[in-house]
Amino acid sequence: MVKTIKKITSNNFLDILKNQGADPFFKAMFSSTAPPFYHDVLKFVRDMNIAGMSPNTILAYSYDIRHFLKYFTDHHPALDSWSQFTPEVLKEFFANGFNNLSNSSKSRKRASINRLFTYIVKDLNILTENPLDKQSAIRTKKANNRETNLPVHLTVDESLRLIDVIVNRGLDENNRWKAWMKTRDIAMFSILLSTGLRVTEFCEMKMNDARAILSEKQYKLVGKGNKERVIPFNKSALGRMEQYLKVRPRPEGEHDYVWLSRTHQPLQRHDVYQILKTYQELADINKKLSPHKLRHSFATHLLQNETDLRTIQVLLGHANIATTQIYTHVEDARKITAVEKLPEY
Repeated sequence: MVKTIKKITSNNFLDILKNQGADPFFKAMFSSTAPPFYHDVLKFVRDMNIAGMSPNTILAYSYDIRHFLKYFTDHHPALDSWSQFTPEVLKEFFANGFNNLSNSSKSRKRASINRLFTYIVKDLNILTENPLDKQSAIRTKKANNRETNLPVHLTVDESLRLIDVIVNRGLDENNRWKAWMKTRDIAMFSILLSTGLRVTEFCEMKMNDARAILSEKQYKLVGKGNKERVIPFNKSALGRMEQYLKVRPRPEGEHDYVWLSRTHQPLQRHDVYQILKTYQELADINKKLSPHKLRHSFATHLLQNETDLRTIQVLLGHANIATTQIYTHVEDARKITAVEKLPEY
């Protein structure tokens, strides 16, 4: 069952919801959860599904909460009620259960745990207060280095270098990397860098979406949190997509996804990540990259071109402009560095 869970992605989770219902996934995901917590957690994730949260969000919360509860199953098997999750017990988890995770991953997991406890308080009425609300619950320590929390992104030069290595890459001898895949990869990274699409939004694009994009020069989609937004496609992105659609294989089957893997299956997030890692090495870009970092790059490049924050917020689909303001720190750090390099007059 665990092997099946590891293969579940936002794309095939949609198929599971449509064809099998959510319960098989939820029960498999939390099959090892201790009985005192099992049914409450099931209610929590089911209600997220009923509320219309995106599959990707439900998956992220599910994995985070499973990790959280597994820690206590392994280290505190006698724990048998929500009331025993005191600030002191949570301190231990935050100190020892987050090993080898980045600050952004820690923050996301903390947000998932916080949402679970909020549900237990407000929806299930099991607790009267959220233990994470108490000041004694530990928070992520922030490093003194002022650039620690800046989003990793590609410079314009690195972005162009990434595209260039794809354009100039030759086909391999065993022909596993075919000509149509080269056209796909050029289009994929050109579009991600010039639109700021989330990788899940990109992978879920259907052929009807692609035809509408070519016709209207923009992508109308319902993104994270069921929010509608319109993403303009510039001339380059439109041209790259049009070139890909001309050579895109037309596999037999029911799916109608635009972006296909080598085996003609819908491209998944982890596929995009692996492809990016290949080109990152070829382009000699020594940064901790992921497809989401291309979204950071898009926002940063807009800011460097003096685009106002409100426009960037709308393009990214951020609910709160405070989320968008993190990109201003990139420019702040650049200014500070520039001043620090001045001679000592």
